Amino acid sequence: MPTRKSHNGSPSPKSRQRAMADDFSIKDNQELADRHAGKWVAVKNGKTVAHSKDSAQVFRTLSSRRVRGAVIHFIPARPTPSGHQPES
Repeated sequence: MPTRKSHNGSPSPKSRQRAMADDFSIKDNQELADRHAGKWVAVKNGKTVAHSKDSAQVFRTLSSRRVRGAVIHFIPARPTPSGHQPES
């Protein structure tokens, strides 16, 4: 679904609300953050629609599935208790 634009070319209030809802779901969903730590994640309507360590792969997946309007986030890897980043 294409992002709706207002008469001045900026995203419509509904599009901004949907993007904010998708952003909110990532920040507040610890399970999602743990599962996809160190990856790029595309979210649309509160659902994960693509994920990969390679951002280009996320874009290719969205394109091949013809997904429009997804919000893409990078979820940083969480440090281990010793303070070191886990190996990929």
